[in-house]
Amino acid sequence: MIQGQPQALDGVAVVDVSNGVAGQFAGRVLAEHGARVALVEPPGGTATRHPRGIEDRYLFQHLNSSKQSVVLNRETADGQAAFDSLVAAADVLLVDGPDELSRWTDRHPQLVVCTIRDFAASGPYVRWRGSEMIHQALGGLMHATGRADKEPLYGFGHRAYYSAGAAAVSAIVGALLLRRRTRYGQALEIRVHETAVAMSQNIVAQYSYNQSVQARGPYPGACDIFLCKDGWASMYCRGDRWPAFCKALGEPDLPSDPRFREIHQLVTHWRQAER
Repeated sequence: MIQGQPQALDGVAVVDVSNGVAGQFAGRVLAEHGARVALVEPPGGTATRHPRGIEDRYLFQHLNSSKQSVVLNRETADGQAAFDSLVAAADVLLVDGPDELSRWTDRHPQLVVCTIRDFAASGPYVRWRGSEMIHQALGGLMHATGRADKEPLYGFGHRAYYSAGAAAVSAIVGALLLRRRTRYGQALEIRVHETAVAMSQNIVAQYSYNQSVQARGPYPGACDIFLCKDGWASMYCRGDRWPAFCKALGEPDLPSDPRFREIHQLVTHWRQAER
């Protein structure tokens, strides 16, 4: 955000009462585009203040920059009254807990309420507990990641939850735009499971269409990892950019080789092109 410059969400007030990565990341992105975001924390602090591992020791700072922290004990009458006042003055409410959406939308019809769940409130996964590994596995990404002769690989981090946060931002901005015309907010629901499935591109759709499953192993195309003098480098090149890629690497004549001229030929002879 550039200080002093008008932002897309100037004047939008957001109450972020979420505890997880997805909701708090969504709040951060809204704040970066000009929204005033209040992170409501219980007296012991929100969950991301208490990382489970060393890799998450800066997670809270990363997710909550540009926000104002408000500590409220919502189990007391005074704390709940203060929270109700915040919500009454807000444009957006971010939730990832069991708060009843209808309670807020009925009392504040102009409010955009976005709740983020691991799974839908009904259906085959209603009793499941979500985690990053669970979402990567169900979405198909783990099955396609790793060596062909080894077990599936888990991509660590919070990829599914960051994607759900990004989806929440898109939905919230759309609801705010619609509110300009209708003067009414909406109750939005983002499911991390469904967002993780969308991350897998066509893996799930391909299985639904013909029951084929993407195999682990080398990617069928100009995609690889190389050991360089000072570390590792990864590359991916679309077929239509292959000539420009080779030219940038100082090998402009490589695409004219009959083995590598067309994308299907390049895939077949990739190991030779790699050398």
